[in-house]
Amino acid sequence: MNTDTAFSSIDLVSLENINPLVNKMEAYLQKIKPRFESEFGKSKDVNNLHQIKDKFRYVFIKNAPFGNGWNELGVGFDFTETARLMVWIWSDSRSDKFTDYKKALHSLDKDKFETNESDWMALTIPLSSFLAAKDIEVEIEEWFFNSFSEIRDFAASTPQMSWNFPGLMPIIM
Repeated sequence: MNTDTAFSSIDLVSLENINPLVNKMEAYLQKIKPRFESEFGKSKDVNNLHQIKDKFRYVFIKNAPFGNGWNELGVGFDFTETARLMVWIWSDSRSDKFTDYKKALHSLDKDKFETNESDWMALTIPLSSFLAAKDIEVEIEEWFFNSFSEIRDFAASTPQMSWNFPGLMPIIM
């Protein structure tokens, strides 16, 4: 076992504040979930204790946003490197639309989306961007809602993906 077990003052402050922070993240997700579900369909709650411990995030997801198989649309808080908001789509080769998805990743606007051009794309913003906001709660919600619109626009422009979103009409170019 090579885990550092010494506690620092930062660790103590983090432990003292973990419950209020989890409650804040949960409150945001519960506020945006109705809009998410109206735009993308039923979401799935996940074991966020596992997500925090193993994936450094606090989220909810929609399974199989396109086609059939292994892919997800996720929303929440990511803290792998820095605390940030994130809306992402991930897929793996077990998805029947994986090849189409991988091709679509190459045409993404890299100024808007992060992508590894293999199996993942995301819209992100550092949580610190909102610290000077006049109304942080409203601005965070607006960021999520704008991100939902970006995802729907991406989906509408890639009808070959067979998106499983209510009322989605493809964009005709």
